[in-house]
Amino acid sequence: MLIPPRTILSCCIVGDDLHAARLRLGPVGARVLDSTSIERFLSLTPDKRRSALRPLASGVKRLTLTVPSAWCAVRPIALTTKQWASARDELVQSIDRLLPMTSDDAMVGLLNIYDDEQQAAAGRLVAIRRKVAEPWLHAIEDATGIDAGAVLSPHMAMLGLGLQEHVHATVIEPIDEVESVRHSLRYGLPVSIGDAVDSSVNDAITVTLPKQSSARTANTVSGVDVAVAGGVAPLVAPHAFAPMSGAVATRRAEWLAPAAAALLAAGLLIGAPMIFDARLKTGLANLRAEQMALTDEYQRVRSVRNNTERLASLLNEGVREPISRWRPAMPVMAEAQAALSSEGFLYRMLVDARGVTISGEADDAGAVLQRLEDSPILSSARRTGPLMPSPEAGWSIFEMRAERTAAGGTQ
Repeated sequence: MLIPPRTILSCCIVGDDLHAARLRLGPVGARVLDSTSIERFLSLTPDKRRSALRPLASGVKRLTLTVPSAWCAVRPIALTTKQWASARDELVQSIDRLLPMTSDDAMVGLLNIYDDEQQAAAGRLVAIRRKVAEPWLHAIEDATGIDAGAVLSPHMAMLGLGLQEHVHATVIEPIDEVESVRHSLRYGLPVSIGDAVDSSVNDAITVTLPKQSSARTANTVSGVDVAVAGGVAPLVAPHAFAPMSGAVATRRAEWLAPAAAALLAAGLLIGAPMIFDARLKTGLANLRAEQMALTDEYQRVRSVRNNTERLASLLNEGVREPISRWRPAMPVMAEAQAALSSEGFLYRMLVDARGVTISGEADDAGAVLQRLEDSPILSSARRTGPLMPSPEAGWSIFEMRAERTAAGGTQ
């Protein structure tokens, strides 16, 4: 099954400026369709905000916002995203015991911290005050006409910086004009955050997040880069964090079964000395009786096994001839996929004994049809539905079918 594409708007706040990127997410990755940086965003009039953001928000239903880390309070916690859904409500209600904010003013998320085996070993509670974030949220939602689907911290957004192929990577985050902290990643997943920057930072891959000011250095990513990373992070690291707002998938409390097993084992160890000789003798007698019963059971199982082997032989004989008439599907699927341009998308592909039917999006549907017809293993290419306009300007939504030729394994 091929994943249909979708378009999202991802924003990032750096100082007083807002950076935004319109992203096209699909089965082969993400494309930046458009981007902008708006200086002193909150100081603009509502009309100027709409004029700056509405072109990027057209046709978009998903909005992600990355807020400055200076707004975020971070605290270690013995919890991972596996338990987050069941623990979140209780944590939010008692947040004033953990962080200097009240439950009705807190937006709370979680970031996993991983060990060397890439297993989530602990977590970091990440929270911001609604009173700080809401002026920006309301202004962005009013300018775009879209409700914010997820609010991320830079610690979460950095997972989308494309560092998954590197064993070790360091992300430097400036705190002010002088001090910085570092976050360490292993294959794109966080193993520590908020460490001091010192001479031990010697990773070949080092990325620096933008300062909350206009100052830039040569190896600093831009605010638009962080906005793009925030939009991609939920796709490349979906289980590594829970955003500070947005839906969280419900997960079963996986620690209950191991805990129950540990308690049972402890009970058995404590009670072992209380087993008396009389019970052992009774157990031996029961074992002898079971041994006699198993002799009859063995004969019954042996009979069932013989019958099963006979039925399996009959089934193999019955399916051998139909299977011999099957034709390979992979060459036809490869030809249908190759008919698309490098940026085209397939919604569906249906391969049967006679041919293949595809539907999807392309910038030139006529070229897709011609390439199907030119294939050495396909013929009689034709549209099976009308061309429909795509949300992407100049693109079309199509449905086509082509028949197998003798070289393609037609029956």
